[in-house]
Amino acid sequence: MAIYGTRDAPRGFWLSLKDEVVKQLEAHEGTGELALYSVTTNGQLHGYIATHVDDVLGSSDPIVDEIMERVQKRFTFGSVDEGSLRYCGRSIGDKETYIEISWPNRST
Repeated sequence: MAIYGTRDAPRGFWLSLKDEVVKQLEAHEGTGELALYSVTTNGQLHGYIATHVDDVLGSSDPIVDEIMERVQKRFTFGSVDEGSLRYCGRSIGDKETYIEISWPNRST
């Protein structure tokens, strides 16, 4: 992993995170999205893990939750949020029957 504060630190972190998620935790890297991973067992989809530089987002399923806990043990995160939260400038609202995503501070 690159040293924090250096020019290549974000890429070094992302490569280490990718190695952890794909090789160690057996998630599958997306073909068109290099930072989106699917989590499946026996052909059943459990959810997704998305990354953007040093931000990680995972869907809530017991198997995905276990993977996210293992990632949190390996890497240090500034905060861990559940339910409604902000991710990469978007507001993500956990509603009872759906997920609502908005971009409230987007400049037009």
